[in-house]
Amino acid sequence: MANIRLGVFIGRFQPPTKAHEAILRQIHMENDHAAVLVGSNNRARSIRNPFTAEERRTMLMEVLPKTGASSTVSGISDYTYNINDWVKNIQAKIGGIAAEIPGKNNNIKITLYGFFKDNSSYYLNHFPQWELRTLDEQENGLSSTDVRKILYEMPYMTKENIQKSVTELAKILNPKILERVMSFTEEECFKRIADENRFIIDYKSKWASAPYPPTFDIVNAIVIRNEHILLIKRGKAPGRDLLAIPGGFLSQTEFIRNGTVRKLKDETGIEISDEILNKAFVKVKTYDDPYRDHRGRFIAHVHFYNLDAFSDSIQPGLSGVCTAAGETLWMPLAEFYNKACEFYSDHWMIIYNMLSEK
Repeated sequence: MANIRLGVFIGRFQPPTKAHEAILRQIHMENDHAAVLVGSNNRARSIRNPFTAEERRTMLMEVLPKTGASSTVSGISDYTYNINDWVKNIQAKIGGIAAEIPGKNNNIKITLYGFFKDNSSYYLNHFPQWELRTLDEQENGLSSTDVRKILYEMPYMTKENIQKSVTELAKILNPKILERVMSFTEEECFKRIADENRFIIDYKSKWASAPYPPTFDIVNAIVIRNEHILLIKRGKAPGRDLLAIPGGFLSQTEFIRNGTVRKLKDETGIEISDEILNKAFVKVKTYDDPYRDHRGRFIAHVHFYNLDAFSDSIQPGLSGVCTAAGETLWMPLAEFYNKACEFYSDHWMIIYNMLSEK
């Protein structure tokens, strides 16, 4: 039986660049079908992920080669701290795509395409059953990161400099993508992201004279009660209006557990004794994705509390309470799993990881 060749390309495409297009052209020339998987499908808009999965899918469909292989473009979710779930999701997605290819009774040879750009390319080693085609840097290394840096400065530029920036973007982006990207800069959500990027630049400038990049210890508290989770809706940048785990910076004069309790009470207004919290404590884990916070290297020490046995010791209500951190709410766990795109940073992934190990 003849082999059917299936080429797989995984990326965030924030946004798709000419370098991505070059890889897509190669995949279409060398395969019968191309599967393009759009990552970070379950992320809120942010500096690193300004475009939604559907927006990126639309852009990719516009620039896919019109000859050669047939194509499927599909979204995939991030599971930063549950890599096995992510791998299974990819395998299931590709299995479903392969099953739909005409002539599926033939053997299907799967090849994963990519290049080792940096430590974010680790995923290429997670599919040993597929052939790996490592590629050289494409289009002089012009990247989506370059595009985003230019875009976020444009609201603060003169008209002359904006035109120069558009000229630079035209070197990186297909004209169809450039048109969509420039249209995006007129939207309110882009202006919020650009303002947040300026906030991050100002924030980092305060540490510019440090002898080495600082690392920050963060303490967070996941609190579960009767199939609900205690959250806040952030009231300020970064991540204004996004859902988050209560927490914040650890003081230099306190133990990690004490800092967690302090931030929990300060940020949610919950009235509960330290004694009960100690009894409700289940576990603590460290979460250290290097890209988890735009402000710098933020290492989170996340404590898990289950208050099911202490419900009578907690004041009723609490949802809607406003503190300096934002608005407090109890979210049903049944809703949580469908709300990933409403969470700040990696907070949904952290909760998912904690709950999966209960």
